[in-house]
Amino acid sequence: MTSHEIDWFNVLEETMKWRKFYEGSRIVVKFGGALAEAPKVVLNIAKQVICLKEFIRLSVVVVHSGGKQVDAKLEALGKEIKRDQKTGLRITDQNTLEATDDSLGCLNRDIVETFRNVGHDIIPVGAAGYKQNIVATSCGRDLGGFTGHLPVVSEGSCLDDWSADDFASYIPIIYPICQNRDSNGQENRLNVNADDVAAAIAEHLKVKRFILCSDIPGVLDAEGK
Repeated sequence: MTSHEIDWFNVLEETMKWRKFYEGSRIVVKFGGALAEAPKVVLNIAKQVICLKEFIRLSVVVVHSGGKQVDAKLEALGKEIKRDQKTGLRITDQNTLEATDDSLGCLNRDIVETFRNVGHDIIPVGAAGYKQNIVATSCGRDLGGFTGHLPVVSEGSCLDDWSADDFASYIPIIYPICQNRDSNGQENRLNVNADDVAAAIAEHLKVKRFILCSDIPGVLDAEGK
């Protein structure tokens, strides 16, 4: 066997080993930032998620952000981009919320289409967190009036259905505009940090793995390692 040939027996052996450990389990995969604006990266993530779904037989939920796309949208509208200096969270007023929902909704449709083109037997389902009250949150009034915090997955939401065995071919792909539990008949959407939404979904589904994909190198020591 040359160095360029694939040892298919070893591949199959490894696949069966991981299937035995993970089959029937749930995982959450979150990505965003620069990764979400690179079509080749999104394509590679889709391929890997679908491999996990089809060969390891995992139940997968994908959560994505898209801060760079939102910034571009706001700049095109001539709107100032504001972030909280302590937390780095986006300060979201009504106009920013509209732009964010529109931008992330467009990105979500593109990501769903990428997943659909990769896995022909897979049904990717794109949705905002506020769709059918999947993820509810409370308003942080000090961050523009439309920034949510402490997101919680609603009991009995469609996310539970999509993650059930009866929907084995489904992959929910969620973006973090969530249901305002304190709306009182007013604006029902809030902009929430995608990491927090992904963590809330992971906790609710009691996942075996919570995978965060990022272009940030992580926590480095004094030598940059």
